[in-house]
Formats: sequence, C-alpha cells, structure tokens
Amino acid sequence: MPGTSRREFLRQGAMVSCAAVAGSAAYSLASQGSTTTSSELVGRMTWMNDPATWKKEGDRIRVRSKPKTDFWRKTFYGYVTDNGHFFHAPVSGDFVFEARVNGQYAALYDQAGLMVRRDAENWMKCGTEFFDSARHASVVFTREFSDWSTMKDLSDSAPSLVAGRAQKRFD
Repeated sequence: MPGTSRREFLRQGAMVSCAAVAGSAAYSLASQGSTTTSSELVGRMTWMNDPATWKKEGDRIRVRSKPKTDFWRKTFYGYVTDNGHFFHAPVSGDFVFEARVNGQYAALYDQAGLMVRRDAENWMKCGTEFFDSARHASVVFTREFSDWSTMKDLSDSAPSLVAGRAQKRFD
C-alpha cells in the first residue's frame, strides 16, 4: 500500500461499520440526506467476529462484547490483535455515516465507535474509550502500524458525538 493516498485507500476498501470492542454499547443510526433507513442499513450489515450478544431495538443496536477483544497492529510492543466486533456493510463512493454511541464503560480500554476498514493492516476507528478512570475520545489510524490519539471526552455520560460522524472524504 505504499504510495496509496488516503482517498484511494478509502475508495478501494471502505466499509461502514459499528465496532464494539469491549463493554456494552448502544448505537443510534441515522442517515443524512439519504434514502437508506437505519433498518435497511442494518439489514445489509454483517458481523466480523460476533459479539457475545446483540439486538436491534427500533433505530438502536445494543451490543455486549466478548472480553479481551480489540483491533490493534504492531506498536513497538509488537502487539497485534484483530478480534474486535465489527458490524459492517460494503460501500462505494462518498458517504456519511452518523451514529450516537454510548456504553457502560468500566474496564480499562472498553470502547465503542465507528470503523472504516480495508483489511487487517489498513483501517481507522474512532469513538470513546475508557482509561485513567474516565471516558476519552479516541482515534486509531492503522497502516501496518496503529497510531492512537486521545483527548478527554467532553461528556461523562451522554452519547458520544465525537465518534458520531465518519466521512469518507479526507483529502
């Protein structure tokens, strides 16, 4: 993938997703300027790495993940895992995917959010994550190696708006 632009990376293999990595999460799906309803979208989505349980409730999806699941690639520790829960559908062209994400974050690194994924070595995820006894906005961009950035979440309990919008246009 060397030499591939971010736009090309996303165009070639983008998938719209909800990824619940740990804990329990709820997603509210909304389409913006689209004729696709959340029910139609959910009907087209499938799981990579099934969670412990999940169910659709109106326009919400409730997920309980299995323990010790994550997506992460080779930091200087050499740690690699690709067993997180990934609810996805293939997309083409430009898209906007919006979700409100909330969860019962309790254990270190409990997280939930959105993911765009081409393959195990090329993806990005954004959402909320629990560490230092608090919820944080979190982004991981991966091209062979994962790079993590965080900031203190602006809300301790409301559904996260930081992870609420993923757009395939990143020039």
